[in-house]
Amino acid sequence: MIPPGELVQFVAELLAMMLVVLGIVRLWRWWCSDERKVKKLLGAARQVRIADAEEGALVKVVGKVGSAGKLLAGPATGEPCLIWKLAVESVGMREQRRQVTTRSDATDFWIEDESGRALVKPLTPELRLAVHELRFRGVGEMPAAVAEILAQHESAAQGRDLFRVSSNDLVCQEGLVTEGETIAVLGRAHWVDDAEGAGYRERGRRLVLEDHPPLVLRISDDPELLD
Repeated sequence: MIPPGELVQFVAELLAMMLVVLGIVRLWRWWCSDERKVKKLLGAARQVRIADAEEGALVKVVGKVGSAGKLLAGPATGEPCLIWKLAVESVGMREQRRQVTTRSDATDFWIEDESGRALVKPLTPELRLAVHELRFRGVGEMPAAVAEILAQHESAAQGRDLFRVSSNDLVCQEGLVTEGETIAVLGRAHWVDDAEGAGYRERGRRLVLEDHPPLVLRISDDPELLD
């Protein structure tokens, strides 16, 4: 039989090892995350005016955004937006958090600077957005849109022994891009004909930024990346 003192020491060492492993896993997830890649790429890119973007070049443009006809709603806040990103975490004992799922959605929008405007058409962009955090006591208190996302996650997890949402407290971290906000977009420049922008003896053209897999748009509202 193991002496009580040695047993306590063993349990303490085991818990310490588990915390170290958990920290390494979290660090690895951050290192490989879209947010880190977005910060690195946008931070290294030089900003260009929309009018000066060269065809086929990888460009970073910064400007205010506006709707191109359709608005979305943030699932946690219900706020009108052009892009949303949601991360849901379960809060367990001692406030330990475990990620349940992440989702995002985006619609076409305009971005405008002093030289003109471009149409942004995101499909699966990588995002780095400021987040609002909301906490709920179980799924029953959550907005219907978030509850539906969790239900879809649970359905996909069946039979694969993945984490299932319980009555634990749940935290939603929601990031939004809203009309009038200033953001940075990194993408491949493509000019198209634009009849609306045509002038006398001049053919109109419009800059379009869109995903070209495997290259995707990188988008952020981080003030440090708006230079």
